Amino acid sequence: MNFQIPVKDYLAHKPVYEEDKVEKLLKLFSRLDMSIPSLKIVKNRAYAEFLRELVSQKEPYNGAKEVLEKLQEQYERNKMLAEGCSNCLQQRLPPKLKDPGRFTIQCSIKGVEIKEALLDLGSSINIMPLAMV
Repeated sequence: MNFQIPVKDYLAHKPVYEEDKVEKLLKLFSRLDMSIPSLKIVKNRAYAEFLRELVSQKEPYNGAKEVLEKLQEQYERNKMLAEGCSNCLQQRLPPKLKDPGRFTIQCSIKGVEIKEALLDLGSSINIMPLAMV
């Protein structure tokens, strides 16, 4: 007696994706306005699991558009929060302003009149010739 046991070859089994589904998914993603690089999306575990489930389903997922729009809205909210708090969190210095120009005042040192002495605004160093002291 010769018995044959039907065994599936799991190593040779490859998932078959219909090209139409993949093309529809790519078109859907191309319409979204997301500024996250694609690699970051795939590295994010929640996004990766969602994409894996979306592509591996046999029937087309009807709610894909709504889910992707919600993900984009959530990303935009997080982006706005990050931009608003970035100065506090990253301890950035305020931006430098333009040079206000030259501020001069009249001054007298030991009887010597100086008509245009530079005013110290606290952000620069005034240099005076040694002969004037």
